[in-house]
Amino acid sequence: MKRFMFLFVMIGLMCVVQAEPPKQKIRAFHIGNSLTFGEMSGLSGFMGSRGSTYEYGWHVLWGKGLSEIWEKSGAPSDKAAKYGAFKDALANNEWDVLTLQSWGAVFEGEKGDVVMAKKFIELALKKSPDLQVYIYETWPFKDKAGKIDFAAKWAREFPKPGQWDSVYNSTYCKVLVDRLNKDMPDLKKPVRLIPAGSVISELDKQARAGTVPGIKQIEELYKDDIHMGPAGVYLVRCVFYSVIMKDNPVGLPGAGKDVPDELSKIFQETAWKVVGGLEMTGAATAKDSK
Repeated sequence: MKRFMFLFVMIGLMCVVQAEPPKQKIRAFHIGNSLTFGEMSGLSGFMGSRGSTYEYGWHVLWGKGLSEIWEKSGAPSDKAAKYGAFKDALANNEWDVLTLQSWGAVFEGEKGDVVMAKKFIELALKKSPDLQVYIYETWPFKDKAGKIDFAAKWAREFPKPGQWDSVYNSTYCKVLVDRLNKDMPDLKKPVRLIPAGSVISELDKQARAGTVPGIKQIEELYKDDIHMGPAGVYLVRCVFYSVIMKDNPVGLPGAGKDVPDELSKIFQETAWKVVGGLEMTGAATAKDSK
């Protein structure tokens, strides 16, 4: 009997070990504005909770897109002192990951997101040929009254005449990812998507269906017209973790009183559902195997 129990315990331990995600050391550089700046710090804790390390740098310019960030390369709103502004950081350091936040309403042209994203990628590749690039998909603004019909805004086409913010929809960043991969076929790793907006859209559907405790409308996650409050920030961090690590976030550390355990689990499950369901995240295969 004792021998049987010992064998049972050992098999159980083997299953636990096999279920653990691989421990990794990730070096990432993040480029964007305040929506990028708000997501980075919590990722280290997520990684550490599962035995991985996350060393990161950043270059952000408040309220601006890729073209302005490039043009004002020496004057970021904030940067990692250890690495400096993006031109020095990318040219002098090896990175595993580069995230680029799309923010402009111009797709084509010399200042459009396609051209500008390629400039950042080409600069980084000189020192980091095995780089994994991600386009960070954000979300729509609330209206002046502090409300948002998320589903309607997310379903818009781009460009939408008379709607300057129509770039923040369900297709823009996905088309950008496809275009970059078409234009840069020699990348060792294809450009991938961090679908934060798509995850928020899915949570919006759940909230309107009454299945998200404590949240009736998605605007409750917003702190102002565009920035997320603590709960929304936690949700977006779960998306970043899921994509970059290709790992199910269920069970990650919670966010204390800002996100009760029941709600954090819903956030984690929603992030993994969407991330694992989109091939361009690079995590769909990982989801199928877990």
